[in-house]
Amino acid sequence: MSIILTALILSAIFSLFFIILSIKYRSYLNYIFLKREEEEKEKSLSDLLDRYVVEEKKDIMREKLAKITQIIADTEREVEETVKIKVEVVKEQKATLKAEGKELDVITHAEEEYISFSVGLRAAEPSTEEERLADMAELEDAIAMLESFDEETYRVKKKQVDAGVGMFYDRISRRFQNIIVNKN
Repeated sequence: MSIILTALILSAIFSLFFIILSIKYRSYLNYIFLKREEEEKEKSLSDLLDRYVVEEKKDIMREKLAKITQIIADTEREVEETVKIKVEVVKEQKATLKAEGKELDVITHAEEEYISFSVGLRAAEPSTEEERLADMAELEDAIAMLESFDEETYRVKKKQVDAGVGMFYDRISRRFQNIIVNKN
C-alpha cells in the first residue's frame, strides 16, 4: 500500500511541477514576444526617422514621439479606468433592479407609455377610396418630379479631356515644384 501511495504522491508532485513549468514558460514566451514587438516598433521608427527627417531634428522628433506615446498610454489607462467604473455601476444598477423587483415595474410602465402613445396613431393604409386616390396622385407627382430630375442629368455632357489638358497640368505642376524648390 505504501508503494502505491508514494507513487501517487510522486506523480502528483511531477504533474504539479510540469504545470508550473509550462505556465512559467508561457509567460516567458509572452515576455519575449512583447519585447520583440517593441524592438520592431523602435526599428521601424528609426527607419522612418532615417528616411524622412533631417539629421539635426531626429532627437527633437524622438522626444516629441516619446511625449505622444506617453500621452496615448495615459489616455488608454484613463479610458480603461472609466470603462471599469461604468461597468461596475451598470452591474450594481442591474443587481438593484433584480433585487428589488423594480425591473417588472419599469417594464410595465414602459408598456403603458407605449400603448398610450401608439393609440393615437393611424394605419398608413388608406381607409377610403378618396384617401387612396389622393395618395396615388401625390405619388404620381413625386414620380414625375424625379423623372424630370433624371432627364436633366442625361442632358448634361461630360467635359472632354484631351492630351493638351494633360500637358497643361504637367507644365503647371512642374512650375509649382520649381517654385517650392526655389523657396527652400
